[in-house]
Amino acid sequence: MTTFTYTKPTVGGSEDAWGDTLNANWDAIAAFIGPLDSTELAVLDGITASTAELNLLDGVTVTLADITATAAEINYLSGVTSAVQDQIDNIPAPPELTQAQVEDDTSTVFGQVSGQRLGQAVAANAQDSIVLLGTLTTTSGSSHVLSGLTLTPYKELRIAFDDVTPDSGDVRLDINGTNLGTTSTDSAVWGYAIIDLTYGHGLVANRKQRGGLDKSGVEFVNSTGISPATTSLTFDWSSFRTFTNGEIKVYGVR
Repeated sequence: MTTFTYTKPTVGGSEDAWGDTLNANWDAIAAFIGPLDSTELAVLDGITASTAELNLLDGVTVTLADITATAAEINYLSGVTSAVQDQIDNIPAPPELTQAQVEDDTSTVFGQVSGQRLGQAVAANAQDSIVLLGTLTTTSGSSHVLSGLTLTPYKELRIAFDDVTPDSGDVRLDINGTNLGTTSTDSAVWGYAIIDLTYGHGLVANRKQRGGLDKSGVEFVNSTGISPATTSLTFDWSSFRTFTNGEIKVYGVR
């Protein structure tokens, strides 16, 4: 930075010269300040940033005349210890949210989300939307488990049975050890169960074959034992029978 110098008139020794000395000083001040005017000086009024903090602006090519920021705005630099742009560039990206986090409309976790996940979350959170939670193919085995469930976002479950068949015998199809009333059968079961997750009640409409005859009906189950805290559903036959055919789909309803 250029050092400003001036000449003081000599008391009692600058007769007929002190005016020229002062005029020279004023000219020197004008040359030193240059085109800076009162409006530009007002921008600097009230600045509390240190010289080191202001030096972070070193390299900026604008002139004071270009600066429209107020003193209060410039004071936001107070406390800055490195180049502002570098700090902005090095801000870490927030983590990507999981689908479960995006769909949880009570979560306050901040993060990135893709358009695909956002669209799925919007659909999932729509009033009374139905979400497929899983499909079980029941062509073999003695039990089938749908695990890893998070039922807290849902008001009810809807379960569809399609041609679910045991190997033999007069048996029931149970869910988590509870018979929903659907399925005392010695052949195949088609049906639809609705389970209220608030109270655990169940309502089942089904068609089953028994003794070669079709049987249809609607039954109410007072307590299924299934609630928002349930994390898995196990489907099996009583009397340890095995599955030979069919499919089960489980849906969550918000």
